[in-house]
Amino acid sequence: MDKDGVRFDICMTAARAHDVSAESVLPEIVQVGNGWISLTGYQQNGYSMIPFLDRAIPGSDRMNSF
Repeated sequence: MDKDGVRFDICMTAARAHDVSAESVLPEIVQVGNGWISLTGYQQNGYSMIPFLDRAIPGSDRMNSF
């Protein structure tokens, strides 16, 4: 991914909440302690978030597990 200019981050707070261990994350994925804080940093550098929530889809009965 890196050679193509793609960076993929994983929020380890959410990962731990879903029983995903740091050791199980692929080495090319950047582990960040808190995704919200990381997102704020990206936004300060001109990036935008495109939110996707299951509950925003009409007819979806899936809810956030938090």
